[in-house]
Amino acid sequence: MTRHTCLKLEIPDATDLIFQKRTRFQAHFELSIIDGLNAWLCNASGEQGFQQLGSVDGFTDLADGCNRLSWTFEKDGSELDWRLKCRPATDSKKLTVGILDFLVDANIRLSVRFFCIVCWLKF
Repeated sequence: MTRHTCLKLEIPDATDLIFQKRTRFQAHFELSIIDGLNAWLCNASGEQGFQQLGSVDGFTDLADGCNRLSWTFEKDGSELDWRLKCRPATDSKKLTVGILDFLVDANIRLSVRFFCIVCWLKF
């Protein structure tokens, strides 16, 4: 069973909005990342890539068309760093539309749930 999650990367001093969609499979996951103009893909094992609350995100250009997604967080008194190399997507437009569709669908589902709860509370 696959699961999808999406979040906005919180990058200090970033001027562009960068969104990340994670597709979780049984033994690995794929990350799709967009900035509105470009898109990148990353693949990782199940042990990698679980961003934590309070983590500091980074998304840096590697000058070969690839970017590095990184995040740093503290766990049990130690600072941990995760880094993934992301390759350019072959079809940035398709990947961007896919992430935006996912966000719109999630927003609609959330709105419907909220409306149902409000209606239930009124009666």
